[in-house]
Amino acid sequence: MNNLKNIISDNESSDIIKTIIIPNIRKDIKQLSSTPRMWRNISNLSQTLSHITAAIGIIFSFCSAAYGISDWGIYGGISSTMSVIFNKFGDYAKKESKERTDELNLYLNGIMRTTALPDLTAVMNDDDENEIDIEKGNATILTTQT
Repeated sequence: MNNLKNIISDNESSDIIKTIIIPNIRKDIKQLSSTPRMWRNISNLSQTLSHITAAIGIIFSFCSAAYGISDWGIYGGISSTMSVIFNKFGDYAKKESKERTDELNLYLNGIMRTTALPDLTAVMNDDDENEIDIEKGNATILTTQT
């Protein structure tokens, strides 16, 4: 480490921070601020598709037995398999949303010394039910009364 101090002057070090590091941190924060909501929406859609395809699979399976049409049993199995795939992908998307929120909070806590933003997957189920109020660097959840 001492060898690097001898090679790079304080002015060069300051220039590297201003021209390379800070712009990249700004880009990261900008990207990270939008991705938790995107992953949460993907998770919600995937979980919904999982429930729909599971219901379709159940209907096909029962109809196959009731009407004696073996092809419907195959369709029921395919639909149920798709349900499991959608469910697993929804779980993955929820995990990604939480990871992106945690990563953004690391930046915010380190740079701006603000209170951490809430995890969207934990506090918000519907965009109309809750709002996030960020005031003086503190993030709080406001529940609207209807």
